[in-house]
Amino acid sequence: MKDIFELNPEPNSNWEEIYFYIKNNWPRPGMDLSLDRIKSYLEFLKNPQDDLKVIHIAGTNGKGSTGTFIKSILEEENLNIGFFSSPSIISDTESIKTSRGYISYREYAERLLNILKNWKNKFDNENFLSFFEASTIVAIEHFKSIKVDMAIFEVGLGGTLDSTNVFKKKVLDVITHIGLDHLGVLGNSIEEIAEQKAGIIQVGDRVLAYPIPINAVKIINQKAMALKAKVTSPNFSDIKNLNIDRVCSSYSYKNLDNIYIKMAGENQIYNSIMAIEAIEILNEEFGYSIKSASIINGLSKAFVPGRLEWIKYKDVDILLDGAHNEDGVDGFVSFVEKNISEKFNLVVGVLKDKEYKKIYKKLAKLNCDFYLTEVPFEGRKLPVDDAVETLKDFGVSNVLGFEDPIEAIKMAIEDGEGNPVILTGSLYLISKIRNFLVK
Repeated sequence: MKDIFELNPEPNSNWEEIYFYIKNNWPRPGMDLSLDRIKSYLEFLKNPQDDLKVIHIAGTNGKGSTGTFIKSILEEENLNIGFFSSPSIISDTESIKTSRGYISYREYAERLLNILKNWKNKFDNENFLSFFEASTIVAIEHFKSIKVDMAIFEVGLGGTLDSTNVFKKKVLDVITHIGLDHLGVLGNSIEEIAEQKAGIIQVGDRVLAYPIPINAVKIINQKAMALKAKVTSPNFSDIKNLNIDRVCSSYSYKNLDNIYIKMAGENQIYNSIMAIEAIEILNEEFGYSIKSASIINGLSKAFVPGRLEWIKYKDVDILLDGAHNEDGVDGFVSFVEKNISEKFNLVVGVLKDKEYKKIYKKLAKLNCDFYLTEVPFEGRKLPVDDAVETLKDFGVSNVLGFEDPIEAIKMAIEDGEGNPVILTGSLYLISKIRNFLVK
């Protein structure tokens, strides 16, 4: 195929193939610890981001689920909602979606090519936009072009310097649960990481913050006070009639009864309450009139693949959960211990830049056979031999290692003799294996 800057596809081209060619050959940007690149390009476009109504979501865990709950509720009011999120599980186009569906590979590729050509002609060729920055721009342009009623932007990493942090005025900032992740990049303590997440707050913003951990909330409140932003948090003690099982949950909250969600796990109760509180803020402070029925119906329909998701493969029950940091693994282990009584095999793959030793130490307490594998992410994957040795150091002997994730899941299913198989770790691994199982 031609040099990336010379691509001029025909209308009947294979646009999925062209998209992946562009992605895989995207120029490597120089180090830029600022938002100057993306802001300069958006200024060149006459700041289309300023024309969007935006809900901005940061946090360690629960961003995608909380955003999905909010999107699903608003769609019950026949609103067209845009949602930019990462990483994708089903397809790359999943990261830019609206109530009408995913962006097409053709539009994604054409907008990326347009960014490449504009940047080469008008900006610093030695300091290209990163692919994530370019994707953020594509999402902004796409949402504006179809005139979405609300655009939800999920932070990719951190907050302060994330490419989504380009909105001067938003409807709402949502900061979900904060825990230890991306240590060394975002900081080495809850407080330092919270400072990065709180970086999305702008002067006068309306902020909804997860109520724990308290040391993170304190940092968020301090940042908000300095910027004259208003912060509130839900009171989880208002949860009543809570019922959680291995496939769904139900509860009551404030004046809402018989709330049902099909996203499993205790953490999804709290994520859904964050969504309820976000809707309440829209109603009380921004002139919306979203009905209680829309909240209940929207919550019941919300779904995120790869988050405590059960699928059936050749009559075998398979549970997939992208628990890729310590907090996520704590929730995953708790769910398995409470809800899985049968013998099971566990397939795991963790990236090497995560706290993988702490993650494997937490997983080692599970009573199962382990099938460790590598995450399909060059440059960040942990060699399977290192993973196996790490797990053995925690006293686990029943462990096998596989370089190929598909071989690992096939063997775990075969050895399981019909018992459940569970897959956890990186969302990139979840995506790879889920697509294999579903297709």
